[in-house]
Formats: sequence, C-alpha cells, structure tokens
Amino acid sequence: MRMPARAKSSCTILGACHRLTTGGKAFSDRRKRVVAAVKQRHPVPATSQNHAISLRIGVALLGLVAAWAGGAGTGVLGAAAVKPRPALPAGGPPAQAEPAAAFGPRLAWPNVRGWSRQDPPHLFDRKALGYSVRYGSPLNIRVDVYVYNAGLRSIPDDLGAPVVRDQFERAKGDVHAARRQGLYQSVEELSQGEARLGRSPDAPRAHHARFRIARGDEKLVSDLYLTVHRDHFVKIRCSRPDTEDAQRQAALAELLDALGTMLRASKTISWENVREQGSASALALSLDRWERDTRSP
Repeated sequence: MRMPARAKSSCTILGACHRLTTGGKAFSDRRKRVVAAVKQRHPVPATSQNHAISLRIGVALLGLVAAWAGGAGTGVLGAAAVKPRPALPAGGPPAQAEPAAAFGPRLAWPNVRGWSRQDPPHLFDRKALGYSVRYGSPLNIRVDVYVYNAGLRSIPDDLGAPVVRDQFERAKGDVHAARRQGLYQSVEELSQGEARLGRSPDAPRAHHARFRIARGDEKLVSDLYLTVHRDHFVKIRCSRPDTEDAQRQAALAELLDALGTMLRASKTISWENVREQGSASALALSLDRWERDTRSP
C-alpha cells in the first residue's frame, strides 16, 4: 500500500531528526533520551490524520537543535538543550567564555582556490560588534568580512530601510575617520550605489562604495559592501593595489561569487524559515545543511 503524501512528509521530519540526533558525538546522552522519549510517545503516523501531530514533533525537535546550535537555549524543548561549546582563545579559557554563536549566525564560510581563510573567526570584545573573517591572496588582496547586529534585535532585509542606509553611511564614515586618525594619508570616495555580491543575477544586493586610499607608500583601491542577513549586517572590505590587474580582478570576483552564494543559500534554508513554514522538506534540508555548517564557525 502506498504511504499517503502527508504521512511520508511526517516520516521525513522524524527521519531527518533521528539521523541528526543519533549521529556523531555532538549530542549528549541527555538529549538522546529526550528525543527517544518524544518519539516513543508519538510514533511515526500510519495515516495522514496524524500528520499535524508528527509535524509539531519535528518542529519541536528542530527547536531543540536550533537552540543548541544558536546558543539560545529557548527552543520548544529548551529545558533539555545543552549549552553550546564556547570559543576558546589559544591561551586557554577565560573566566567567562562567550559561545561563538552568540556573536552572530553560523555561516558555512567557503574555501576558495587561491585564497587563505582565517579560522577560527575573530570575536570582538562586544557581542554587538559580532565577528570577522579575513581572506588573503598572494596577489596582495585582503578581504575582511564583518558580521554584526550593532546591538539591534531585528534589522529589516531592505537596503532602502533607514536603519540600513544609516549603517552604510556609518561604515563609509569609518573609512574617513581612519584618515583623521592618521592610519591613511588620504581618502577619496570614487563612487557609491548598489551592487551584487557576485556575478550571478540572483546574487545578494548590497550597498557599495569605492575609495582610493593612500597608506604610507601604498596606493590602494578599497571596495565597501554592506548588506543584511538574518537580522545582522554583513560588511565587506576588499582592498588591493591601485593598479589594473586582470588576475586580481578575476580572483576577487571568484571570492565574491562564493560569499554571495553562501549568503543566498543560508538565507533560503534557515532555521527561521522552517519554524515559520513548518515544512517537512525544508526541515530535512535545513538539518542536512546544519550538519555541514556546524563544521565551520
């Protein structure tokens, strides 16, 4: 007999949760017992009539996982969630170590041919400042990516929103402030507008400004991008020598392609979308992606 579509969808939920919660050492015995107890109380439905029950179970289990992954500890089964592993500096654990997830969303930072990547990310001294990841190239290009919320609880995913425009102006102001502080000898703003993070037509849109900077004996061109991702600002600074070089341009374009793809994929399949939509397929895909993402800070 063919299984009803709704029942099959429910099985997808519990199957994905079961696969995640029984694989690897990342989950504690306590969490396994909680999941086992829930599954014993509400077995996989034989008919579509129990679809709503099993769907709620799957989303509840997702809340447990998301709370552990994000450090919130407030999921549907948050009482049983275990605190995330803190990010420890090389010199040993501080007295009050903050979990890395508290500084911003976990992203699957890409490894791009010809680029080195900072690992782990740099955590700033305040959570509102988030964290940064640096990419470097032997072609003398440096790219810094900053992920932060500036202390805001929510940020509209709209480049035209006043709070987003204001943050972009602040980011540009920081470049000019560096000149006043003596870090740069001169700063010239060449252009500003909107651009895409990557060459794909559906790459994320961002505010963009380009500067010509004099720093010591160096003449640099620096691009500034700012976009919004999951209630956080993502700011990107790309600096390179102020000379025409096709190889540099190709390398930078490849990195921006990868960063744009990372943000687009993370936004499409996110914990928030699954909680809101309650989709079995989105849940399964999100769990699969979470298993990959947790291998990167």
